[in-house]
Amino acid sequence: MRNLKKFLAIVVAIAVMMTAMVPAFAAETTMTDAKKAETLKVLRGGNDGVTDAYLATESSRFQSAMVLLRLVGKYDAAEAFDATGKETFKDQNLVGWEKGKNILAYLKAHPEFGFTGIKGGTEFGVNQILVPQQAYKILLQALGYTQTTATVKGDYEYSKILEFAAEKGLTKIADLTKVTNNDLAVAIVETLAVKVKGTEKTLVEKLVEEKVIAQADAETTGLIKVTALSATAAPTGAKKLTVTFNQAVDSTKATFDVKKGTIAVTKKETTWDSAKKAATIELNSKMTAGDYTVTVGGIEIATKEYKVTVKDETVTKITLGTTLVMDRSNAKKATTGYKVYNQYDEEITNGTALTISAGKAQTSATANGSNATITLDNTGGADFAKDEKVAVTAIHVSSGTNASAVLTVVDKASVAEIAIEKLWNADGKTLTAGGGAEPSTNFFLVVTAKDQYGNEVTSTGAIEADVIVTVSDSSKVDVKGGAGNPDFETKKIDDKDRTVLALADTQAEGTSTVRMIAKSTAKMASFDVVVKAAVKADSFTFTAPDVAVAGEKFNIPFSAVDQFGAALTDETALDLVSTKTFTFNGYSATVDFKRDHVKGVTNLEIDTTTANSTQKKEGTGTLTIVTQTGKIYTLTVAVKDPAKCVAIGGIKDLTTTLAKGATVDVTTSKIIVKDQYGRDITAPLGTAAGVYRIIVESSATDKVYAQANDTIRTMARIDGQAGTDKVVLEAKAKGTSTVTIKLQKGDGTAIDNTEYTFTVTVVEKADVASYELAAMAKAYVQDPLVNDHGVEIVVNGVKADGTKVAVPSSYYSVQLATTDTNVQYKSAANRVYAYYGASVDSTSKEATIPVVVTVFGANGPVVVTGSVVISTKVPEIADFYLADTDTTVASGFKVTDKAAKAVSIAAGDITNAATLSTKIIAVLRAKDQYGADYTVTASDIAASVTSNISTSDRTISGVDGSSTTNLQAGDTFSMTVITKTNKVLVIKVVVV
Repeated sequence: MRNLKKFLAIVVAIAVMMTAMVPAFAAETTMTDAKKAETLKVLRGGNDGVTDAYLATESSRFQSAMVLLRLVGKYDAAEAFDATGKETFKDQNLVGWEKGKNILAYLKAHPEFGFTGIKGGTEFGVNQILVPQQAYKILLQALGYTQTTATVKGDYEYSKILEFAAEKGLTKIADLTKVTNNDLAVAIVETLAVKVKGTEKTLVEKLVEEKVIAQADAETTGLIKVTALSATAAPTGAKKLTVTFNQAVDSTKATFDVKKGTIAVTKKETTWDSAKKAATIELNSKMTAGDYTVTVGGIEIATKEYKVTVKDETVTKITLGTTLVMDRSNAKKATTGYKVYNQYDEEITNGTALTISAGKAQTSATANGSNATITLDNTGGADFAKDEKVAVTAIHVSSGTNASAVLTVVDKASVAEIAIEKLWNADGKTLTAGGGAEPSTNFFLVVTAKDQYGNEVTSTGAIEADVIVTVSDSSKVDVKGGAGNPDFETKKIDDKDRTVLALADTQAEGTSTVRMIAKSTAKMASFDVVVKAAVKADSFTFTAPDVAVAGEKFNIPFSAVDQFGAALTDETALDLVSTKTFTFNGYSATVDFKRDHVKGVTNLEIDTTTANSTQKKEGTGTLTIVTQTGKIYTLTVAVKDPAKCVAIGGIKDLTTTLAKGATVDVTTSKIIVKDQYGRDITAPLGTAAGVYRIIVESSATDKVYAQANDTIRTMARIDGQAGTDKVVLEAKAKGTSTVTIKLQKGDGTAIDNTEYTFTVTVVEKADVASYELAAMAKAYVQDPLVNDHGVEIVVNGVKADGTKVAVPSSYYSVQLATTDTNVQYKSAANRVYAYYGASVDSTSKEATIPVVVTVFGANGPVVVTGSVVISTKVPEIADFYLADTDTTVASGFKVTDKAAKAVSIAAGDITNAATLSTKIIAVLRAKDQYGADYTVTASDIAASVTSNISTSDRTISGVDGSSTTNLQAGDTFSMTVITKTNKVLVIKVVVV
């Protein structure tokens, strides 16, 4: 078996000699053995790789020796072997490179590899061509078989090696006289399929198991049957489900969804084992009894859904301490520790009620899960005495789980050891002189104290009584309460309650050493609290903005460096500059460093919006910044005239090929208006850049007529036609017309060079090659007086070249293939409506109504068909998303980036999570299953859960109304909103 282990490493070294660039091949019978060996990274080839010439080359004994050394993982050691003064073979000079000579000396020193040489062992036979017997000897050794020698009884004699090899299934090169590299590949592949000595596994299976050969490579060659990916799922914690795969998977692609029945269960996080074979899904809340379904996505796997039966969490184990520690001030009380575990061996001490009894007269006993202690109170009876034995029993009544122990009373506990682990700040900030952006009271020394029994002491009162605190220089840093009366407290850090001592509100540059000494043992801990010099903006580099427009806000590109040479981006530190001003045309603008917490950048913003009409004109602005270090920086900025509309930049989403009689609406949303700086005007023209008219004209009104007085006034309505917002282009006759869109001032004065032109083509029926009926949404069965869920019938023409053609409804007639009079087509609205009383399936609550459209084509009627589904299902959320970017629903609360699903909210506006949920709902938008807009209300939401808050000393819970704590600008967290229709939206909330 020693040889078996040695040669199982055989192909480890073979893999070392293979190329890294091997193409992937499908497992197929046409793959040659040489290609299989190459795919397995066993065959490397020469300088040009595995070529036909290389495969035809005869293998020498020396080549085969190098193969063997690579197989057993000794090739690097052989190359590095120092041959100086070592015995070697006489024909070493036939090897033309020094490392080759090292290899020969190494083989001479290690005869166990089987290369004992020729001519009595004096020569190696460097250039002798390999023969089958020698090749099979190497490969039999790989299988764990050894040759019989004068001193060792092996499995075979060299003279009978071919017969022995044949018994093991190795015959393919036995009849050759000499072995080529291709023959060697054939023999290697042949050997990989043979079982290793003493096992039921083939060599390739063993090597795959040992991760010497990749599973995928072995499957590609067909030497191992392709293993289908499968998985199992099981509960592994009160809030954990683990999916275990039979092989490694791509953890970056695999996804998991969890449901209980039809209700989606929210996940907290998913973690993978190092082998990428097991994914543990942690849920936001504990599971309850019932069946859960885990759905695997993102990867190819035959079974996607796995049902997991879960039982309610229960207590399965209770452990008790070994001693009863007398109370520090009351000899009639004593405590011991305990822990409670569930069926997953998770500790659930806190929150689990136990019934405690003790074998001491008049003693009452209580368990406190929050600090995992059992207290025995013998008030009215005798004091507890040192070394006294007391029986204690703890019972979890509902599960029947219990634990009993006879405990020994020991002296009261006192702090015997103390350690100061670190100085902690929730945001990882640095303690700086003068407070900077963070006062010293937000920094805490994290302390661990233990009593003489090795138990952690968590009582802050006990620590204050048992520990002496000193501060070397309180003018630099002091502790809360001062050294004579330190105020220890408990704070949650990384989801654990920790004992801390806050710093006092003193911060001067320098170092102060805080020492803590346990009174009972004099053991001491010390910590140097270093206060760095306050960060100051020292130097600035400015770049003029691409365009600075009077009457607007604009940013000045900049970079800043502090006095230590580090890049400075913190807005608070930046705002500590001595002076920052911007003046132009006699106006002093507001200058602010503003942090964009969504994008994570700080901007230098100039606000000229409040300048008066005289000042809002072209001029030269001067930005001046004086740093705290006394340096002065200025930048001259060319301030441009206020924006005005100067051109039509184009159109969008407008059909320009029409059939005679068809119309198309030119709305303001389809017209791109530019200012003089090339920017799109997105606000209504009447408020963004003065009052303007948009004129729409047709060059050939007999072909294309522009209705509505040919004029759109502003971006809001049409001149002379209040309440409309469009110009209608009507196709009158076949041909083309140039449509011009241009600007006028509000008083009708023309503006030169603002025109944008495009061609509208009018075709006749003869030009339309075919017709198609656009897909239709569902129709909701409703009151005939409402009619807001009808389905529009849209027929498009298609020219021979594929161009879509808008056709008028006069081109066709619509018939519904149904006798149900409560489903009707209204030609005036060109829509299908379904009314109360319409017949639908009793189970699905739907019915499919065939729609037959007869188009009056140039060459006769053309029939196109489709169908509309009617449904009595009440409208519900089918899709939901955030409102458009910059939508604001409350002071300081708005959608900052619709695409990134990000919203911002001012810290003071978050009073509790329920309020936040209400505000989130206000920026949600939805569509129902009929494609109509849907107003989201609180009753539509099944759950909204906050998670991933960016700092551990901040808190915000679900929709239970509990208060938030310490939320500050820059904090971020996620809010997962789940509708009652199981639609999920994860929103990033940024506090600003």
